[in-house]
This record gives sequence, C-alpha cells and structure tokens, in this order.
Amino acid sequence: MNLLLQKYHILGKKGEGTFSEVLKCQVIKDGSYRACKKMKQTYESMEQVN
Repeated sequence: MNLLLQKYHILGKKGEGTFSEVLKCQVIKDGSYRACKKMKQTYESMEQVN
C-alpha cells in the first residue's frame, strides 16, 4: 500500500470483489483520476496467486 500512497491520493472506495477492492485515486503528479485495485490478501510469490 505504501507505493500506492506515494503516487496517488485515495479518494474513496468504488467497489469490491472476492479478492480485491477498487479505489478512486488521484495522481499526485498531474491531478488525473485513476481506478486502483488493492488486493485484500498479500502474497509471498506469484505461485500463490496462480
């Protein structure tokens, strides 16, 4: 989450699914808006994701 906070202002939650939440974010650098996906669970490796 730290990398997300360095680049974006989180403005609110747009929705969620089984594995993640979708957040409305604003890019700090240029003020544009993005949808950011935040995983609910952390994973140690790509093998755990697949």
